[in-house]
Amino acid sequence: MTATPTAGAPRGYRTVEVPETRRADLVEVDRLAFPSGPDPDADAAGLLALDWTRTMGLADPTGTLAGIHASYPFSLPVPGSSVPCAGLTWVAVRPDHRRRGLLSSMLSTHFDRSLARGEPVSALFAAEAAIYGRFGYGSAAADLHLTLARGAGLRAVPGSAELELRLETADPAAHDDLVRTVHHAAGA
Repeated sequence: MTATPTAGAPRGYRTVEVPETRRADLVEVDRLAFPSGPDPDADAAGLLALDWTRTMGLADPTGTLAGIHASYPFSLPVPGSSVPCAGLTWVAVRPDHRRRGLLSSMLSTHFDRSLARGEPVSALFAAEAAIYGRFGYGSAAADLHLTLARGAGLRAVPGSAELELRLETADPAAHDDLVRTVHHAAGA
């Protein structure tokens, strides 16, 4: 674990890299911040996708993780092109360490690291708009809700009868190119 004193970190805390060897510590912070029971399958799935080179935290004076955050590298479609984007994720602060500036410090670290990697944009799908709005995150699109009456008929779509649906378990080796193609086409 590499520790770096951070000017923005509250007194006694330090910014740390969180390697995969601290997986259990990260899960503990997440469970305390978002109370939930143990779910080994969900933990395994989420943690397998985590990029440990982009996972950071704040350690308290005893070395215990008090807060965590990570990001994924994305390409954000913009009109006529795309830009590198840091997708912020796994943001959590233990309840017994809140209201001390840890989130501000972690987001400052995230922004600094993102810019250093050449990612001028950070994106976050946040449930707490009131919290993350203070850091420049905002709504990119409004939700759309639709209520259909019981028995409502759908209009015919030409050619839909010839379509076949097949569900597959996501596999990066088999589906990365397709997902990337659809993502870029939708963004264009």
